[in-house]
Amino acid sequence: MYKKKTKNKAFNTSKNNNTWKNNWKAFLLKEGILKIAARDITAKMGEKLIEFLQERIKSNSHISNHITLARKVMNKAIIDGFATWNPFLAITHSYESNFDPEGLEAEQVVKLLTCRHYTERQQKVVDAFLFMAASSMDHCDYLHDYWSLSFEDDRYWITYPRQKNAHRPNQPDAIPFVLDFGLYIWKKYGKDVNRLPRMSLPEMNRVIKVAARIAGVEFKKLTSKRARKTYANVCSNDIGLTDEALMYLMGHTTTKHLRAYRKIKRRRVLSELNKLNEH
Repeated sequence: MYKKKTKNKAFNTSKNNNTWKNNWKAFLLKEGILKIAARDITAKMGEKLIEFLQERIKSNSHISNHITLARKVMNKAIIDGFATWNPFLAITHSYESNFDPEGLEAEQVVKLLTCRHYTERQQKVVDAFLFMAASSMDHCDYLHDYWSLSFEDDRYWITYPRQKNAHRPNQPDAIPFVLDFGLYIWKKYGKDVNRLPRMSLPEMNRVIKVAARIAGVEFKKLTSKRARKTYANVCSNDIGLTDEALMYLMGHTTTKHLRAYRKIKRRRVLSELNKLNEH
C-alpha cells in the first residue's frame, strides 16, 4: 500500500549538504558577496540568513537543519584555525515560533456549509474540505479508499493509518469521531464515502480560497492543512477534550505535536473555571 524510502542515510546527508551549499551561495549572491572568509562571518549575517531561508524554504524543520549544519561547518572552521568563534551559536530558529494553529471558527464553518452561491465544482471542494475538517484528515489520507465510517458508542468513527507515518514503524492509527457537519456532508452523498468528491491538492487549495471569499469567510492562508487544525480546535475549545484524548483521535504519539494544530481559546479556559466553581 505504501512506498518505503529506499535512499540511504549517506545519500540523504549528501543531498542535504548540497542543498545547504546552494542556498548559502544564493544568500551571498543576494548580499553582493562573491567570497567570504569564515572569520568574517558575523551574527548579523546569520540573522539575515534566517530571513533569507524563510523566504526561500517553507519548511521550518528544513530551516532548522540548515542552521544546524551551518554551526557544524563553523565548528570545523574553528578547529582548523580558520575562525575564532561560531556566530551561528547565537542564532535561534524556533520551530514553534512560526506555528499557525488557528482553525476555522464555528460561524465560519456554518458560512461555508450554508452558502448557496458556489459553482458545482466549488461546492464539491467545499464539501471535501469540510468533511476533512470534521474528521481530522489530511488531504493525502482523504484521497484513499481504505477508510470507512462505523457506528459505536453513539458516534460515527473513522479508523485509518496516516500516510505521513507510513514509513515509521509502530505508529498509531488515527481514530477520530466525525463531527456533526461532516455527517451532514456524508448523508448528502448517500452515506457512501466512495461518493465523496475527490480532487488534487493544488485544486483544493486554489478553489477553497475562492469559495471562502464567496461565502464571506475571511481567513489568512486557508489551505487543506486548515481542515485538520479546525478539527483540533473544535475538539479542544468547544468540546473540551484533553490533549491526551485529542492525541489519540488524531493519531499522534505525543501531545507536543498538538501545538501545531490547536490554540487554546479564552472560552476553553472559562469552561474549565466553571467546572471548578461547580465543585
